[in-house]
Amino acid sequence: MTSPNFEKCGDIYRYTYGDTGIQIELDRLKENREGDLVAEIRIGRQKAPETNGKVPYALLHNARLNLLSTRGRAELAKELQIESGSEGWTDVIKYVSFLTVDKYRRGEPAVDLSTVEIPTGNQWLLKPFIEVGNPTLFFSPGGSGKSILGMAMALSVATGESLCGSPMRAPSPVLYLDWEADKESQAERLRALCIGHGLGAIPTKTFYHRWMYASIGESVIALRREITDLGIKLVVCDSLGAARGGAPESAEVTLAAFAAVRSLRCSFLGIDHLTKSKEADKNYAFGSVYSFNVSRLVWRADMSGVSKPCTTTVALVNTKRNNGPKISAQGYSIVFENDPVTDRAQVITVKRAELTTVEDLRDRVRQDDRVLVALRRGGLLLADIVSETGLPDDTVSPILSRLKSQGKVSNLGYGIWGLSQS
Repeated sequence: MTSPNFEKCGDIYRYTYGDTGIQIELDRLKENREGDLVAEIRIGRQKAPETNGKVPYALLHNARLNLLSTRGRAELAKELQIESGSEGWTDVIKYVSFLTVDKYRRGEPAVDLSTVEIPTGNQWLLKPFIEVGNPTLFFSPGGSGKSILGMAMALSVATGESLCGSPMRAPSPVLYLDWEADKESQAERLRALCIGHGLGAIPTKTFYHRWMYASIGESVIALRREITDLGIKLVVCDSLGAARGGAPESAEVTLAAFAAVRSLRCSFLGIDHLTKSKEADKNYAFGSVYSFNVSRLVWRADMSGVSKPCTTTVALVNTKRNNGPKISAQGYSIVFENDPVTDRAQVITVKRAELTTVEDLRDRVRQDDRVLVALRRGGLLLADIVSETGLPDDTVSPILSRLKSQGKVSNLGYGIWGLSQS
């Protein structure tokens, strides 16, 4: 056989021999206690191309192989010679074993940053919540609608529709890793969201759900392969507390979970909980502070206590952003419509909400933004701005001066302030 064509797809080391139609794949690599590298190896022979152009392979053999074991390689080569009726397998197995060991142990090479092509496209996958290739942490107390909003964000990415946030890339498949609910419950919710936003039935091959029970670290090899096979661009984890597979307060457990997340090499939305303790710091999710520290973006959902029938209103507050200044609070209302007989979710709608009109959430809005929102309704006197925003006049006056210097507001005369026209 001639030298093979090599490619690495996620965790899969793939060798294709074009002259013989043989393809060898190695994955699930792991070093044992003796320092040997063990892998699952699959050998296949090319079949006739399908009508879609995809080249299928008929399985010749599948085994678990110690790549550094002379005896193990020899036994596999002998089996392949018997099953295929051809010779030369000893050299083939030795070559792919040695090359795989070398590439695995070298790991990711050091890169001269001066040679790296800097991206010029939009940094957002879903503005302003999820960046391309980076992890977002999204947390709140239980029952505040974070799972619905997380699903709405994922559906926005999958369809290109602005349910919660603005998609900035072409529609892309998403994978929802679920430690809390089953596929039937989530399909019911997803269908209700699709109906509520005029999307009809759940779109095919865009929104994948995986029922989880092992930790994300224990599952990461299978997940990386699935992400590669399905072309996944966003992984949603619901919830991080269960995904860790250990005590949330443990720095070691949390860092291991985020190391697994990093290895997925795609955008990530981690849904987490907030302790209801009054003494807790509301800027941090429950558990180790490393959940906050490792995430590039962190959003907290604060639910309004002023309830309306079948409606939950929340303020999404940006508590951390690594790649720019913090983002203004975002308001959303979730409207539920259940079947009157079965009480099943029929329609779920996620709508933007003006937080300055929600009494117990308007303090989440930046003071400058509260003044600007008040002035959208037309010119106002200082006393009117104070009344509209709930801010004291000795706070509003310097805000107006600052906004004027920024060209955002103007003094229209007679003590009336308004938005600048430029």
